[in-house]
Amino acid sequence: MKKIILNTLLTTLLLGSVGCQETLDETSTDIKFHNSAYMSLEKATMNVDRKLGGTVEIEPRLALVAKKDEKITVSIDDFLKQYNQENTTNFKMLPASEVELYEVENPKNFSKNGSLTITIKEGKISSKVGVKIGVLNPKTYSLGVKYAIPLNIVSTSVKQVLSNNKTLVALQRPVITSVAHIKEGHAPKIKI
Repeated sequence: MKKIILNTLLTTLLLGSVGCQETLDETSTDIKFHNSAYMSLEKATMNVDRKLGGTVEIEPRLALVAKKDEKITVSIDDFLKQYNQENTTNFKMLPASEVELYEVENPKNFSKNGSLTITIKEGKISSKVGVKIGVLNPKTYSLGVKYAIPLNIVSTSVKQVLSNNKTLVALQRPVITSVAHIKEGHAPKIKI
């Protein structure tokens, strides 16, 4: 009996000395998490109208809520060779001169040179980037070729950029076909 009481006291004393030193509401100040930037999607699809062009939105994000206004620069970056090999695709890059990038929340912030710096406001975790193209001439950009716009986070004001920093915008264009128009009564007759 004395042995059980002695072991219980010793165990209680030992556990009391190695217990938590912080309350549940406190956080340790020696551990710091740095904010990181990344793209929310690896691939987006833009439906391109042959008379209007097309638009799509992509979303650069932060891993943590921004404590101050943070800047992220998104740029057209040719990583298609690697993407095509990894995904067994055959996309061809649409030239940057055909693409307009703009900040959705601030449309006055736009770029036609293939690179755009956006601001993620304090208290937010993301800001959307609009990707817009005009009408594509089918003689210059053949309908038989699959075009894409490769976008990459190239710089940021936060500590690091995560590995999922790329988004591929694949263009989906309607195919134009010719169909014979036959009116009733003008069809050839076949005798059996």
